[in-house]
Amino acid sequence: MLEFELDYLRNIRLWLQPNQDLLLSNKPQIAKYSSHSNNDFCNKTVIIELLIPRGGRNIYGLLGANYIPMPTNNLEVSVLCGSNFNANSFKKSLIEKIEPVYLSVSEKYCKAIFDKIESISKNSQLKLSGNLNFCYGASSEISSNELIFSKLTNLIINLIPVNEHKIDSELLIQLIDS
Repeated sequence: MLEFELDYLRNIRLWLQPNQDLLLSNKPQIAKYSSHSNNDFCNKTVIIELLIPRGGRNIYGLLGANYIPMPTNNLEVSVLCGSNFNANSFKKSLIEKIEPVYLSVSEKYCKAIFDKIESISKNSQLKLSGNLNFCYGASSEISSNELIFSKLTNLIINLIPVNEHKIDSELLIQLIDS
């Protein structure tokens, strides 16, 4: 696991290996997107936990995906979505001392994930082809929202092709703020 404390008191954790403790078990929703792939990838798994303090509140989310590259012009995306806050709790989250976190991705966060990938695809910036399975996730009842899951989706798509040794604070700040 990589852990960074970024500017503005933002915290991020990255796992570049599968993590059974964060695995979801809901039924997947699936969509296909046009890709302009160059098939460059370094990471088959990217899991990101992000905490962004904003004034008197926090924005929090955890999202991760497994990537299987294939020589096609499409990216098939599956997201394990389910009813929120009926899942197991995630005890070692970045926000655990403030509020409980549950291993789940609600329908509204699932929609934010698909919307972000569609936007990236329409702008001809989707450089992955094959299968992308969003099978890791956690959210909180108060601090999670669609914005954080959109940012996490963007981070995952942009970090799959990046070598672990090139991931640093500056890159993460650039991707979060874009």
